[in-house]
Amino acid sequence: MSMPSYISYSGVGESSWPAPGIFADSILTGFFVPADHASMQALVDSILNNLPNSPIRYEVLGNNMFCTFMQIGKCYSGSAQTGYFPYREAMLVIPLLQWRKGHILPELVAWPAYMIPDEVIPTVTGREGWGYPKSIGSIEVPADKNGSAPFSLSTMIFKRLNNDCMGSKQTLFSITHSGLNASDPVEDFGELSSSLSNFFNNLDIDSKVIDKIMHDLFHASAGFTLTNINLKQFRDATETDKACYQSLTTAPLVMTNFRSGRLLTGDLNFFAERCQSHQIIEQFGLPAPSDGNANVPVHLGIEIALDFEIRAGTTVWSPS
Repeated sequence: MSMPSYISYSGVGESSWPAPGIFADSILTGFFVPADHASMQALVDSILNNLPNSPIRYEVLGNNMFCTFMQIGKCYSGSAQTGYFPYREAMLVIPLLQWRKGHILPELVAWPAYMIPDEVIPTVTGREGWGYPKSIGSIEVPADKNGSAPFSLSTMIFKRLNNDCMGSKQTLFSITHSGLNASDPVEDFGELSSSLSNFFNNLDIDSKVIDKIMHDLFHASAGFTLTNINLKQFRDATETDKACYQSLTTAPLVMTNFRSGRLLTGDLNFFAERCQSHQIIEQFGLPAPSDGNANVPVHLGIEIALDFEIRAGTTVWSPS
């Protein structure tokens, strides 16, 4: 059965734009944060691996999550006349192996467990189009790399999940530092990737999988694709504990232009606020006092100046 045409709200405050999403003049700053493999796997199992009759299974890759702060210079739709706008986005991403029935080797994918932009349009478009688990917040990125201003994400949090607890907007997670040490920039993505070889070689996974990852990175150029996976779902209007739509959906991120990249080191720490609405400390198994927040030393960061697109995805599982 063919699907009905999407009824556009263009001219009526449209906030869900059609793919592909174009992201130009962008800077991604990401940090490899040590995390507990078993805790991350439990989170993945509770969401991505908890679907009836799914032929797909997801396995956490390694013992790090990726904390990113993205500065988008121009965002617009590649298939509609919408205009453009700049915005920022913060993410906590878990690298995964996607195992499909009938396939010998898994595929490398990424799951953004937390994805928080500072504008409404990417929030709505991301959730409706690709199923990204987006909410909205405010993001700070240091203008002076020699200074000590943190990378930070603030959003509405609830210290307790209880209706007598009022939410407050405060810092949920951040990267603090006393000044960033940056390597000389390189203009070849494969060269930048090769400097990460020690990090990947220390991952406790099958050597064939490592070989595939390293080959893809070392030979990457414009056109390199990272597949994001999401649980796309919408709550039913009548039975609100049910989903009226549910699927595992890909969101292919395609790098269209790599301008430069460099590694970041220094006195880096990942901070996470303890709260019940965003249980980052428990979900990622971060060391922290039983009633306190987390401050985790971070050994490596990366900064990439690039243009990219997020193209139309595919449905890898749905119940129907």
